[in-house]
Amino acid sequence: MSKSSDALLNTQKGFLDGKMPTNQGKNKKPTDNNPGSATQQELMAAERLLGVKIIRQVNPEGRITFILATDNGQKLDFDEKGNVFLGAAKVGDDETGGNVTLRSWGDLTLKIGGKLNLEVENFIDEEKPVSIKVGGDCNIEAVDGHLALKGKNVSVRADADLNLFGNNIKMQAGDGGGGALSVTAGNIKTVSSFIDNETSGWFQKVKGEYTIRQTEDPRAIFNINTLGHLKIQSIGDCSVKHGGRFSHMIGGIVPKPPTVTGKDAYSILVAKGDTSWTSTAGNHTETFTAGNVTKTMSAGNLTQTVTGNYTRATTKDLTETATKSYTLAYMDGKTTAGGNQVTDVTGNLTQTTKGNLSHIITGMATIRASGNMTIGGAMTVSYTHLTLPTNREV
Repeated sequence: MSKSSDALLNTQKGFLDGKMPTNQGKNKKPTDNNPGSATQQELMAAERLLGVKIIRQVNPEGRITFILATDNGQKLDFDEKGNVFLGAAKVGDDETGGNVTLRSWGDLTLKIGGKLNLEVENFIDEEKPVSIKVGGDCNIEAVDGHLALKGKNVSVRADADLNLFGNNIKMQAGDGGGGALSVTAGNIKTVSSFIDNETSGWFQKVKGEYTIRQTEDPRAIFNINTLGHLKIQSIGDCSVKHGGRFSHMIGGIVPKPPTVTGKDAYSILVAKGDTSWTSTAGNHTETFTAGNVTKTMSAGNLTQTVTGNYTRATTKDLTETATKSYTLAYMDGKTTAGGNQVTDVTGNLTQTTKGNLSHIITGMATIRASGNMTIGGAMTVSYTHLTLPTNREV
């Protein structure tokens, strides 16, 4: 016997064992399987014809029970409480059946006074147990309520535009925001009056150009504030242009741990190429309130060109040391010493003047030579009778 035949016999046996009410007395109470609460036998009727069972009942309160069932398992049940049950049963385990189809050429309206419970048990293990296909627009609206979609995985796909509208839009990944949010797109455009990001870390990997433009408000400020370190690294060129002023303040505090090696608080290293500093207008001032100033050139020349006046003033000693030749050339020169001036030369000292050379001394003048001293000229004139005595010691 096939499984379909077994199922049919089991269904038939269930109806036969249902003990439907029979004409056994007016006051006989219904059995436990009585689908209603009718007690009068004349208000209870049941009939079976060709595998179809029909049950009609009226209880003492005048409420109706009507059941239409088949031996295949289909059932239409109107109970005395106003409930309606429509059931379709699968006859054989190896057959496809038990389906319900509603077809309306016009509108199909479903109005529910309470709530709608849709439960798909998926006994036959369908891959997509719920499928809604609409030929036109589809509108789902929760009036003055919430609309919730939940699933292990939820996918929303639009062949054209996908629009999200709301007074406030919130996105949260994971419980408490501990999950991951991934966005993949060709172009991302954000238009807003203000963006406030709060994160424990930030990493961006940019393969092309990265540009930040503040183009509308000249009062806008670009701020980078950090309690830690700031590192900028460029393999190519680095160009910084300011239309206003530029202020650079270095505190010199050594952090823990430090990221800059060496003892200097401010250090500039040019590994290759020339170094140029140009100021087209205004003054140039270097002020050192403490410490020493050291300029060291291990190779090359040092050239200083001044088209205006050049003044060096020191309140203490000034020492210039040249291990090789020292040449000082100028059109007009003047050396003024408020105190003593000592010139100490361990080698030869040669002074060449193509014009006139005058030494005007208001005090004593002493010229000493440990060897020979020669003073020669086309004409030697002495004005000792007009000046203070001059001592020449040889």
